Amino acid sequence: MEQAVIPFHPADCGWHRDWHDCGCGLFNTLVYVEPGEGDSVLTHYLSVEEAIIRQVAHAASKNHIYSSQEDALSDFMELHWAWFKKD
Repeated sequence: MEQAVIPFHPADCGWHRDWHDCGCGLFNTLVYVEPGEGDSVLTHYLSVEEAIIRQVAHAASKNHIYSSQEDALSDFMELHWAWFKKD
């Protein structure tokens, strides 16, 4: 049986030496919005890592297993119309 994708830092990511030095993008911030109550808009911020975790969990609830964290991230971004936060 296939295992679910768990986000990981590649071997060349600085995170393995110092978590402040992540260069692979797992700690990058995504943004998406959704309607709130009335005319309000809710803005959500989360890390790429959290987005992958959420998408993998949702897919597992539907008996789907992703073959890569990139595919899970791509689906999360498409489903939520998410974008990378610019500093």
